[in-house]
Amino acid sequence: MSDANAGPEEGSGLLPFSEYFGIFCWLIVIIAGVGYYLWTKKVKTAITNHQKFQYHQNAAASAKKNDSAEALARNEQMLAARARMQEEYNVKVESYIEKKKQQDEIKRQNDIIKLENKLIGNGRRLHNTDTMDKTNKSKANDKRNSNKSSFRDNFNPLSGSGGMSSYRPNRRLGGARGGGG
Repeated sequence: MSDANAGPEEGSGLLPFSEYFGIFCWLIVIIAGVGYYLWTKKVKTAITNHQKFQYHQNAAASAKKNDSAEALARNEQMLAARARMQEEYNVKVESYIEKKKQQDEIKRQNDIIKLENKLIGNGRRLHNTDTMDKTNKSKANDKRNSNKSSFRDNFNPLSGSGGMSSYRPNRRLGGARGGGG
């Protein structure tokens, strides 16, 4: 009476693993889904709310520890630093105004000298002859230097022995165009 297609023994009452898995598969999936939903919606938010509550309690406790005397001392130090910085700024402003006045005075004096020169008839020339001598010397030097050529005698841009700016890589031969040699 032994049949090859016969199921488990009738007396044992045990089912094979594949049948257990088939029966309880959907049950496991449903339990996992409900567990995920509860974790994301309920448990996780409860944990974050508890952490926020603890943070605020700790902040309030630390605020009570800092008594008003320390806060007043810090505030006074900050006000003293601000007053010091304002004094430094005022000193800098006063020195800037003084320098500006000096520059304006020098400019005004130069304008008066230029106006007097125009009235006398000297035109745009200044009283200093030293500056005129310097300009004449520089013009003479420019004339001497203009006779010289700024090019090198042995320079040929078409030759390969030029500077680094004339470098070109060698031409590729062969398979670059697919033609051959």
